[in-house]
Amino acid sequence: MRARDLLRAIDQLSYGNRLRHVALEGHRLRGTAGLSSLLDELGRGTPYERTLGVTIAQVSGEIGYITRLLDDPLPTVQHRALAAVGRGVAVSDDDLRILYDDAPAVLRAKLLHVIRKTGRSALAARLIDDHRERWGDRAAATLLSTTDGETVERLLPELAYILGPGEWERLGSRHPKVVLAHAHSTLPSGADRDEWWQGAAYGVVGALDHDPAQVAALLTTALVPDQLPSAFTSVLGRLMDADPAAVLRILLTPERAWSLPNALTPAVRRRLYRYSDDDLIALGRLSWPMLPGLLSDLPLSRRAAVFAGSTSTVDLGQIVLSTELLALLPRQLRFEQTRRMLALPAVAEGNHSRWQITAFLPYDEAFALLEPEITQPDADDRARVYRAVIESAGHSRRPAAVSAAVSWVTRVRNDRDTVRQEVLRAVSKLPPSMLSGALTPSLETLLSDAMGARDTSWVTQRALNALAITAVQEGARRNDPSLLEWGLQAHGRLTGNKGSISLYGLIEGLPRGRETAVYDVLRKYVDAGVARKEFRLAFAISRAFDERGWSIAHLQTALEKAVWSNQEYTVAEATELWLWPSKTRGERVERIIKRDVGMARWDPVWRAVTEVRTDLLDAVLARPGRIHRFERNHPAWHVSDRAIRRWLPRQQERYAELVAGAANDRRMPDWTRANAVSMLGHVPGAGRAALEPFLHHTSVLLQEAALGALAWTDAPQESLPVLLAHAADDRARVALYAAGRAASFVRPSRLPGLLHPVLVGGGVKITSRKEAARLLGKLRAPGASAVLADAWSSAHRDVKAAIASAASQYLLHEPASWALLQQAVHDSAATATVLTQRPAYGMASTYRGRYADLLVAVTNRPESEVVRSAVRSLPRWAR
Repeated sequence: MRARDLLRAIDQLSYGNRLRHVALEGHRLRGTAGLSSLLDELGRGTPYERTLGVTIAQVSGEIGYITRLLDDPLPTVQHRALAAVGRGVAVSDDDLRILYDDAPAVLRAKLLHVIRKTGRSALAARLIDDHRERWGDRAAATLLSTTDGETVERLLPELAYILGPGEWERLGSRHPKVVLAHAHSTLPSGADRDEWWQGAAYGVVGALDHDPAQVAALLTTALVPDQLPSAFTSVLGRLMDADPAAVLRILLTPERAWSLPNALTPAVRRRLYRYSDDDLIALGRLSWPMLPGLLSDLPLSRRAAVFAGSTSTVDLGQIVLSTELLALLPRQLRFEQTRRMLALPAVAEGNHSRWQITAFLPYDEAFALLEPEITQPDADDRARVYRAVIESAGHSRRPAAVSAAVSWVTRVRNDRDTVRQEVLRAVSKLPPSMLSGALTPSLETLLSDAMGARDTSWVTQRALNALAITAVQEGARRNDPSLLEWGLQAHGRLTGNKGSISLYGLIEGLPRGRETAVYDVLRKYVDAGVARKEFRLAFAISRAFDERGWSIAHLQTALEKAVWSNQEYTVAEATELWLWPSKTRGERVERIIKRDVGMARWDPVWRAVTEVRTDLLDAVLARPGRIHRFERNHPAWHVSDRAIRRWLPRQQERYAELVAGAANDRRMPDWTRANAVSMLGHVPGAGRAALEPFLHHTSVLLQEAALGALAWTDAPQESLPVLLAHAADDRARVALYAAGRAASFVRPSRLPGLLHPVLVGGGVKITSRKEAARLLGKLRAPGASAVLADAWSSAHRDVKAAIASAASQYLLHEPASWALLQQAVHDSAATATVLTQRPAYGMASTYRGRYADLLVAVTNRPESEVVRSAVRSLPRWAR
């Protein structure tokens, strides 16, 4: 097949189908002469054609083509070729090593990611020493886990100080033997204990799957009697699986009693049932009074014995248990403890605490004590009594008690709003399973009274709304029509049929397929809403069901009807939800566009067209007046970089034409026009040419937008000379900022030549020189220190400080930098102060002593502030 035939065959296809067609063609041509011929043609073509060739080469395993494109002049093509390597194309380590040597910063970062992703340990081992020398210990640490065991063993002692917990864990999982040996040899014995537990301990944790017994023994040996470090508690549950007896011995150490609450993580609590009652009682005695964490996950039948044993050594006579603990106790034990506590002066003499504790009695007994208290003159006191009655009914878990309590609290009708508010909040917090259709008359009374009151606040309305939503959820989940209907009607009355319903959690925990039965309960209400052109319930169900609602045809039909509503807020949500299912999104958006291309003005439709059905773009972009996205009233032309790179070149060109038209429209606000110019930089190919007129525009705002956009074109490295040319004029502020990104796409070997004129040229702004110095250092340009040294003698004081900062932060691997730093010590106070601000953390041990000598020299300067700064920094260099 010829390249032109392939391009013609895919011209009218969407992005996904284009890729599929190209991949199938690559499979078909694998191993044939036609494959080489096709790739040769594509490799000589446009960037679009070269990236098509990458896809074909990837599926056909054509390594040579991918290797050639790794040196493509266009970064986007180069990055696509590197992504193919990350997906398994077997480009040799030697070719990737060559690519690394002078790779631009962006490409190098992607290359290192590919090396880590594909596990090229031999290449990582070859690179890590050079990478460390040039980029420092921090950069080397990110590559260490990818190298081979021998390299890890050699470098781990030197890089251990800079590894974070996540890096330690990865290292432990990939090189368990080396990490365990290192951790064992560095076991803490004194002041370095905390450092070990914050570093090497996480490596030991990462090796847990490799050797659970050795890991458990090592961690246990390293523990100190009075602590349970987070590295240990994070895997305590898994250690219980390996050796539950050893874990129990650790937890039962008396000195660690204060840290037991932190040790009882969810993973540990789920496994506590494996221990005997006697073991749990021992834990309970140490944990006292923090028993809830111990009891919460135990079977109810075991809690009484564990509680009794845990408190057997405690005189409960005058102790008031927490309400959290009372709620966990078995019924009869809870009643006994409640009656005991009510007799204590500390409880009996305080109304609030007495009412709160009384709620844990049997409902009838609690009601008899609480009902007379409702005559309290203070509104807050009455509110607390009402709440205690409702909570008592909830604790009872008896439908009859809940019904009686809710019926009784309807007497709150003529009370103040703060009292009604507390009642409604308490009812809304009842166990959801306690709500039923039998409560609807009382709930309706509470609703009507609250809505009819003149002092009803938004807090009360929010409590009513929460109650209505809970009623809808429970009514649908348990097929209780009375409760469901009351909830829907209540929500409608509260929102005026305009608010949204939240059914979040409606089907949570239900087995797959059970959602259909829940929907069947709601179906007639959905139909009733659709008949009224009201779709709130359908939207709420769609969000609650998520992907489990995608296969419910009735729901999807309702959403489709909402798409064609005459209410804009309805259409906006309907298009989002109807286009939500990924499998049908392409077909559905096609139906929408064919019926009305103007529907592309809605964001969900626009995203589906620009990202999925790119074959519809020609029709959409041909009618800009219909989609209203390029007009001054509602400018909304933005497309993500990921999406726009999926388009055909003609579509990108048409889009650039429309955006440029918006940028040239004098009727639009200036900032909107500037945003349009910025967007042009993101359009592949066409964007660079479209920016040219704006680089010399009379509007400063548009000119600066164009300069900033140059760094986002598909060849940012070509824009760097243009941006640096503004280093001496009034556009320097914007141009040098954009130059930072453009420079990251330039080969480091070219940077000294490009940035040298900025540092030493006449008339250049000081801020531009400072940024040039920073870029030379940050991007580790070869020979950067020589360029900085050349600029030093004639540089402004602030520029010298920037040069000293760049040399100290980034260029210690270049010998010429040390001469610069020596000059910085004796130059101005500003340059000397910069040296003291360099953190010790992350600096290779090779340079630490020499750099510390510089700081000692700074202490001999005459300025007291500089000397103080140096003295304060020296302790960090003592290790």
